[in-house]
Amino acid sequence: MKVAILLLAAGRGTRLGTAVPKAFLPLGDRPLLVHAAVRLLAALDADDRCELVLATHPEDRQQFAEPCRATLVTALAGRGSVHVVDGGAERQQSMQRALRAVPDDVELVLVHDAARPFPPSRAVRECLAAAARTGAALLAVPAPDTLKRVEHGEVRGTIDR
Repeated sequence: MKVAILLLAAGRGTRLGTAVPKAFLPLGDRPLLVHAAVRLLAALDADDRCELVLATHPEDRQQFAEPCRATLVTALAGRGSVHVVDGGAERQQSMQRALRAVPDDVELVLVHDAARPFPPSRAVRECLAAAARTGAALLAVPAPDTLKRVEHGEVRGTIDR
């Protein structure tokens, strides 16, 4: 099977308050997005081909994205290629631009936030299998926090998790 993994890394990470965008922050010896990509690649079958598409902020391309690209090419180990595209001002624009870079022969597209480095491998495999069976699938985990419904500044109820 041929899979495309879209890694969305165009966010600025301003709430974090660092000079380095969140997806490119180092964790150990590699940036978060490289950890995420390696984890996602490990969830694929050994004979799957893969196209990795990294959508990044244009200002980050030279400093952060291109060095990561070289590492991702190595992680692919000849199973596919890496494409770096300019992301947009909003996540949906980044996703659209990344989708445009996906070759026509790709059978499944997996989209992932590049700043989330450790997607559960088993859950990713199950999600891909469900997408192959049904045409689409979404991987989500229950929110651990209590969620409240608020209307006009007053708590109106607890949302079932």
